[in-house]
Amino acid sequence: MKNLSMYRFMLISLFTMLLAACKPWAEFTVDPTPVVAGKVATFDASVSLVSEKEHGQVAYSWNFGDGTPVGSGKIVEHTFAAEGNYSVTLTITPLKGKAKSKVEGGKVTKTVKVTTSAKNNAAASGNRGVLSAQILGSDGVLIPNANVTIAALKVKSDTKGMVVVENVPAGVEQIITVTKAGYVSQTTRAKITQDKTTKLLVTLLPVKEKRLIKRAEIAQVIATKTLGASVTLPANALVKANNQIATSAISAELSPFNIKSQDMSAMLGNGRGRDASGKMVNLISAGVFSIDFYDAQNGHLQLAAGKKADIQVDLPYASINGKVLTVGTAIPLWHFDVVQGVWLAEGSGTVVASKTSIVGLAVKAAVPHFSTWSWGFTMDNLGSVTVSCVDVALQLTACDLTAVVVLPDDSYYFKYASIEAEVTTVIDMPTVGNVSWLGSTNQGQLGTAQSTTTGNVVVPLAAPLTDNFIQCKLADLSPTDCNVIANITLANDGATLALPYFIPGDGAWVRTAYYTTSPIVWLSSTGFTSNSSDQLIRYEGSSITASTGSVNLVLSTEIISDDKLLILSCDNTADIYPAGTYLGQAILPTPTIETLTSCNIGVSVFGTNSNFSYVSPSILPGDTLNLLIPPMAFMDTVYMGATGTTAQNNYVNYFTSSAASALTNLQTILLRLHNLTAT
Repeated sequence: MKNLSMYRFMLISLFTMLLAACKPWAEFTVDPTPVVAGKVATFDASVSLVSEKEHGQVAYSWNFGDGTPVGSGKIVEHTFAAEGNYSVTLTITPLKGKAKSKVEGGKVTKTVKVTTSAKNNAAASGNRGVLSAQILGSDGVLIPNANVTIAALKVKSDTKGMVVVENVPAGVEQIITVTKAGYVSQTTRAKITQDKTTKLLVTLLPVKEKRLIKRAEIAQVIATKTLGASVTLPANALVKANNQIATSAISAELSPFNIKSQDMSAMLGNGRGRDASGKMVNLISAGVFSIDFYDAQNGHLQLAAGKKADIQVDLPYASINGKVLTVGTAIPLWHFDVVQGVWLAEGSGTVVASKTSIVGLAVKAAVPHFSTWSWGFTMDNLGSVTVSCVDVALQLTACDLTAVVVLPDDSYYFKYASIEAEVTTVIDMPTVGNVSWLGSTNQGQLGTAQSTTTGNVVVPLAAPLTDNFIQCKLADLSPTDCNVIANITLANDGATLALPYFIPGDGAWVRTAYYTTSPIVWLSSTGFTSNSSDQLIRYEGSSITASTGSVNLVLSTEIISDDKLLILSCDNTADIYPAGTYLGQAILPTPTIETLTSCNIGVSVFGTNSNFSYVSPSILPGDTLNLLIPPMAFMDTVYMGATGTTAQNNYVNYFTSSAASALTNLQTILLRLHNLTAT
């Protein structure tokens, strides 16, 4: 027996040495097998033979062979939309500068057979359920005709934003994708219960800003009107699906989320992420930015291979859940995977200084592709809250809930859930903080409650006090998307609330819990378009209606907007004058010409109607800044300036001003920097 044990030990030792001597190899497993169309499958590369000592940290890249975006991570989830045989390729690559040697055999391709749900034994045995989803805008609008996809089933929401999908495979988590023109697309996950109706709340964020970019191929900074957000593109950065470089005019949809507002009720995937180790985590965000570019044929554009874009968003506070933020603080970076319905860890971003932020800080990152990105920390030591909804008769009722948690350092955490007509434990909630609950039902009942993050919370619901179907049309009565302000005068104190909404072209229901005995005044406007003279124009309309019923807004008044899109850049060279030379000197000596290495461009507007300031991130000379400045009065003054350094480390600057009336839309302004001071 002792000899047998010795032989076993020798065999195991020999096998171990053989493994250690083998070249690293890529390998993966798939669960479940067979893979079923419309159901989540887990791809696990943990069985790959990779030496951390030899190769350092490595990146795992997955091509699923079905035309979806490439996945990343050692363990990933993927849902195939249709049956068939797919060539799935795993590639393992050492991170740059970390490896002593390359990964030999670092790629493997396997054929994965995907069957239909009908061929799955569990499905064939009647393992089905029903999904009931309420589709809302982050502003509370009930969104009609939203496209909802689950388990290869495709349906549209009704006029009240409701969708019911029957015969959904049950027992496993399903991926639910919701899209609607004018909104940031949303993907989330839900486990369907057999022979029951699973409720789900899905909230979409209206696209914040649509922008026409005259030349796609140039290096440029595209700045939004809000949150100091910007995208910095290198030259020839954007490509079409066939990898052809995008040139000429394109459009951009830019949506920085205000992380201290109801924008976060539309946090993609309910804030659930997968870290680098494959562990599921909950995120608290320091910034979220959704970015999409489209060509003239509405084809989606992406970053070219090897290109990166800088993205930046202002911070509204200087700490996140107790983590103090200062210039240089690293924050984990996540991108939203629309296929898996989760956030995936992908490097990190950095806190930088910002002159437009209320706390002087912004978050910045270099990203290799466009999607929705989030800078965020994981929420640790999460607890739970017991909550229920009751109707006017104090009877338990099913409801949809949004929880806004204000943490001790004034940072915010959001969560949404749908609960049945019972006392329910809502998990993944912080253990400390104050919570504002917003509840609603499919029947239109609304209610709010305040609580801490402990104890039992009851949200009382009642019928809405205003209930209107809104639709906007142009003068020719063609439907159009529009932005609407509902001015509601409260009956109890006479105060007037101005409530903003985004209304899609096919209209939407708007409900509130505000009691009024006065008519509601509706003000509406379209987004910006350009006329033949390159002026920015929009259309406006208004209506006064009762607190219930249909509201038809005809936007027949054309307004030439005082907003202006300026295109600014710094010259490639700067003028260096001898010491002692100053601005205003009668005769200036001949300057020395030096190469400019970088610059920051700033624009400020001060006047009767405007108070606006923006400073760009550091850009290269010749790169352009696309900046949309707000409406200006005739007497307003626009100040434009830049600072930078030359190759000889000389500090240079330039400042000028213009009357608002002298600027035109799409005006190109070249700034020539110098070293002169005022005295």
